[in-house]
Amino acid sequence: MFLNLPDAQAVSHSEEHLVVETERAGETELGACIYGVPWHVCPTVALYSEAVVLRNGRAQERWRVVARERRLMI
Repeated sequence: MFLNLPDAQAVSHSEEHLVVETERAGETELGACIYGVPWHVCPTVALYSEAVVLRNGRAQERWRVVARERRLMI
């Protein structure tokens, strides 16, 4: 679901990349911020040490990504 582009449909995805189609593609500027609500985040979320929490369109908090601190022990 895309909060500010409700007609957008996911076409394909691969890890942190997502291809979408929308009738409003011609109206959307390159680099525009599209807010999406994911249903699956894969392990790519662990590529970043923190997540930025938005409220009312503004960054309000930063959450530490604890999955980044994993350790394999053999």
